[in-house]
Amino acid sequence: MEQFVCPILFSSTSLNRLQRTLDRISLQDVNILNRSLIVLNLYFNERLLGKFSLAEWTVDNIRQSTHVSESLVSNEHVIAFVNRLAKPVYDTLKLRLLNRNRQRAYIEAVMLQDWVVLQNEAQVLDAHYRRENGVDPSTQPRLSQYVLTILTQLMDRFIASGVDQGIFYGHQDLSFAFWYRDFLLSALTKNLSSMQSSRRAAQVISKQTNVKEQQGNNKKRTKKALKNEYLDSSPKACPTPDDLENEFALSIISCKRMLCRGIQRFFVSLRQAGFLSEPVYEFTSAKAVFEKRFEMFASIRQPPPLSYNDYLEGSNYTHVPQEELLQSTAEWFQSCNTAIESLLEEERGLNKMYTPMRADEIQSLRKVCLGNSIYVMKLRQLIANPPSHPPKVIFDFDTHSEFCTIKLI
Repeated sequence: MEQFVCPILFSSTSLNRLQRTLDRISLQDVNILNRSLIVLNLYFNERLLGKFSLAEWTVDNIRQSTHVSESLVSNEHVIAFVNRLAKPVYDTLKLRLLNRNRQRAYIEAVMLQDWVVLQNEAQVLDAHYRRENGVDPSTQPRLSQYVLTILTQLMDRFIASGVDQGIFYGHQDLSFAFWYRDFLLSALTKNLSSMQSSRRAAQVISKQTNVKEQQGNNKKRTKKALKNEYLDSSPKACPTPDDLENEFALSIISCKRMLCRGIQRFFVSLRQAGFLSEPVYEFTSAKAVFEKRFEMFASIRQPPPLSYNDYLEGSNYTHVPQEELLQSTAEWFQSCNTAIESLLEEERGLNKMYTPMRADEIQSLRKVCLGNSIYVMKLRQLIANPPSHPPKVIFDFDTHSEFCTIKLI
């Protein structure tokens, strides 16, 4: 209780930080008693943790994610929408206290449909706000972006938990999973980067405006003093701990995307080399399996659901020379390893309780990268000097439950 329950009750200062603390518990072997105590204390007296307004924390979370004007968050329709968000946002917190198998079932049965409805409502609200306030139509829809981010995260968690639980079994199924995760993580990276960029741009404009106002109020200040004041107040010069944690989380998503892309290309390379054969189905087909695996995404408009034909087109490298494909595969693993080295440096400066991923977890990703890089080199050697018997291909998840090391024995 002292290790898990008390820190959540007394130390959480924002929705993002609470989510990350709960993620720590999700990854650790926490007994059912402590999980139950956390759920009991997560929301009581009509307040989050008994002392915070969930609606206010949600608004703060939207502000922390992207730039939103005060006129937007004070709009009566948006206020009603934020109150409507309270239960689904609470569900995202409670989700983290379930084991991985129950997380997958809860996402499929309850959460995806709730967030699809919220996505439609957010799009209507954004369009209404633009029309009523004469906002440039090219401006990013803030509420839609926020809901899209959470929905995409849920979709990715759904697939990741399926890999963790062994639901995606065999190279064909795993290829489906890593290919789809590559798409989702790419979309998530793009969306989060856009939101952070808009927030940073708004902060810079706000700081510049403040400096100009101060300059007008006190003309006796020297240019050097004003310049120093502006630099000191620059959002880049003084990022908040939450900003650093959000940027770190974005870097982790980028690393996972690179790892998914490298593993997917490794599968294709093994097929090209003849070391993996297409599975033969008696009562079904690869298309039917793909559609069944991702059928729960069919009602989601954004990000758009992908079809089996999309998979065939996206994983078709018949026009790419074998050596070029192997080189591309190795480069993705190398890029991921380089990014992980930067993550390990950044992680040292973050609060260990709220960091999106700790050093030992990052090292697990690194071991997967290095292991796959070694076996890509071995694959090259086997192609150059074909063995009398094809090697046995093993998908090893011992190092990391979501990402496999593809071994050639």
